[in-house]
This record gives sequence, structure tokens and C-alpha cells, in this order.
Amino acid sequence: MREHQLFANFKKCLFAASGIPLLGCIAVKNGVRADPQKIKVISDWPVPVDVKGLRKCFGLAVYLHKCSRNEAEMTEHLSRLLKRNERWSWSAECQHSFEGIM
Repeated sequence: MREHQLFANFKKCLFAASGIPLLGCIAVKNGVRADPQKIKVISDWPVPVDVKGLRKCFGLAVYLHKCSRNEAEMTEHLSRLLKRNERWSWSAECQHSFEGIM
């Protein structure tokens, strides 16, 4: 590292850690996981009542995208509500999708 003028601050180093916080996620041996503190905030997120609230919800879902599977299928019903001139109609499928991503 010194050859390339890279230095480590011993006080900031973690040794034998099972995971380290990195850009809002937790980097672990097998990949990247969502930060449990962020998941808590997301799981307490209220059900959206309009397009603006749904867009905020999708912003959170994008944050977790790298940590989840089948996001496109899970958000299909919600995505329809974001289309221009689409009437807001929160269905059971929308609720199921919301619970799946949150």
C-alpha cells in the first residue's frame, strides 16, 4: 500500500469483523446486505395514499434493490398506479406488493 501512497488509519480499521458498514449497506463475506437499521425504517413506512407517496416508497425500494430478488414482479401492480392518467385504486394486489417490498 505504501508503494502507491495508500495508508490505513489504525483507529478506523476493523479486524475479524463479520460485516462492515459500506455506503448504507453491510458488506459481508458472501456479498452485500441491507443495513438492519434502514430495514427497520422501511418496514415502518406507511401505506401510500397517492402517487407522490408511492414514488417515495419506490425510492426506498430502489435502495434495497441490490438486496432483494424478483423486484420487477413484486412491484408490477404498484408500477401501474404510476402511469399517467391512471386512476388511483389501491387493490389487494397492490397491498401484497407493498408488503413484499417493504
